[in-house]
Amino acid sequence: MSVDVGKKAIIDFLDSASLKSDTIFIDDYYKLRDFDYLVSGQLIKGNANVFYKKQKSYVDRIWYRLEKYGEHGDRFFYLTDKRPFFAVMELSGIIDDNDVFGRGHFQAYLKEGEKLASIRQE
Repeated sequence: MSVDVGKKAIIDFLDSASLKSDTIFIDDYYKLRDFDYLVSGQLIKGNANVFYKKQKSYVDRIWYRLEKYGEHGDRFFYLTDKRPFFAVMELSGIIDDNDVFGRGHFQAYLKEGEKLASIRQE
């Protein structure tokens, strides 16, 4: 199912997404502002299931944690084999007493970018 956000109300989309038989593909994801926060909240509350396409089954268990990368706090969601499958930035502008201007965070941002890129590999 492909959702054109401009033609279909978000409430209809979310109602459809709640059906167990539905698989959702969002082709205009960037138009759904803050949708990633909604997904994150539902995963944390246990109200959403993760479907693993390769195994054609739902994942039994996931885990998540808030991780700091420089001035960012990202919540990463992991499969049971510790592979990240989803992430959302929850905090920005974290002040580090040792580096008030953020000049020393380059390596942290590289690590964050690599981890985010690994999500898209499967």
